[in-house]
Amino acid sequence: MSLLPHLNSWTETEQDAVKMLECYIASRGWHRPGEVLEVPLTVGHVQFWLWKTGARRKGRDYARAVLATLQEMGILLDTGTVIKPRRQPRHLQHSF
Repeated sequence: MSLLPHLNSWTETEQDAVKMLECYIASRGWHRPGEVLEVPLTVGHVQFWLWKTGARRKGRDYARAVLATLQEMGILLDTGTVIKPRRQPRHLQHSF
């Protein structure tokens, strides 16, 4: 299954970006029925899905490059919304 056309002239980053996004949206649609209008993507999400899709490069810098590539291709739009962590880190209380 493919949501977007794949071109032979694409770079490795573009191919990984589209494959990662397709798998992410398909998985999200599998667990949440209905249309997918907004997709929250963080660098951690991209790293995870690069690993799941078997991409050769999976690092944090590459995940950032993949997000930038998706924006350059016009597939992804940055809304500027910030995702806050579910749990805030607890302050460690020292016993001394």
